[in-house]
Amino acid sequence: PPPPPPPPFSSRRRHTRSCLKSRGLGDVYKRQLSSRVEALELLNDAGRRIVSTAEPSVVFLQGAYGWRAPDGRPLRMLAGTDGRILRGPGGQPLTSLEGDGPPFTAEFTGSGFLVDGNGLVVTNRHVAIPWSVDDATSELRERGFEPELRLIAYAPGIAAPFEAGYVTSSLSSDLALLSAPELAAHADPLPLSSEPSGPGDEILVLGYPAGINALLARSGSVFVDSILQSRPDFWRVVEHLSASDLIHPLASRGIVGQVTPASVVYDAETTRGGSGGPVLSLKGEVVAVTYGVLEGFGGSNLGVPVGEVRRLIEEAETREP
Repeated sequence: PPPPPPPPFSSRRRHTRSCLKSRGLGDVYKRQLSSRVEALELLNDAGRRIVSTAEPSVVFLQGAYGWRAPDGRPLRMLAGTDGRILRGPGGQPLTSLEGDGPPFTAEFTGSGFLVDGNGLVVTNRHVAIPWSVDDATSELRERGFEPELRLIAYAPGIAAPFEAGYVTSSLSSDLALLSAPELAAHADPLPLSSEPSGPGDEILVLGYPAGINALLARSGSVFVDSILQSRPDFWRVVEHLSASDLIHPLASRGIVGQVTPASVVYDAETTRGGSGGPVLSLKGEVVAVTYGVLEGFGGSNLGVPVGEVRRLIEEAETREP
């Protein structure tokens, strides 16, 4: 005789539920489903959580440096009879040890982040020692001129800047350490990842790309007009921004495209000024430090792997008396 027809779908569903329940599989299935939903929710919310947690520890670095001759005289810019700075064919100011023109200074900005409870800040070597990558200064250095640097750090939500003292830099990678002990009382250090990142990993990049120009663009025309009336200099502009709580890092999201012993390559957007900012995993841990961009191709920006950061910190600790 032919086999009996299968039970209606509703009966089969009740039978399946009964089997799951009798075997305890229903609860297992619900726990697994709940865990997956929670994991997806955490992933979707990861960017917001990481940025809000890390932001207070990512500092805006503002600096300028000049030169002093072996006999102590500062290098000055030449000024015309009308007081205007005289410039060469390439637009660079003409300089001399003579005259009463203003001292020559080169201004720059960058990014950094707090890495321990004593105020140790990680950034790039080319931010901490900017003349090291300025070929135009090689002749001055050969003649015995010494650089004079002023470097300060601004942290989000804190109006006053922190003095950032030079600690050390790496000879093999674009990394440097600064000291800002007062900062440690206002922000938590960012944790360093114990594992290297790999191709396909999602990352978040924080920093201050485009420097002062980007901060002013984000502050609005009313604010810009109000401060320009007083004709502020390089330092005063940032003081105004900080006093109005307008210094906060930008965040961009992307994936790691390639990892080499020297670099982590990722597509999260950044540009000049973002140098020294942290590259974070979705666990909120530092996996690299931004150090370079490929002009004209935003799909490949470069970071120093976190292992190099650990190595530099260990070397600095070893040198301490």
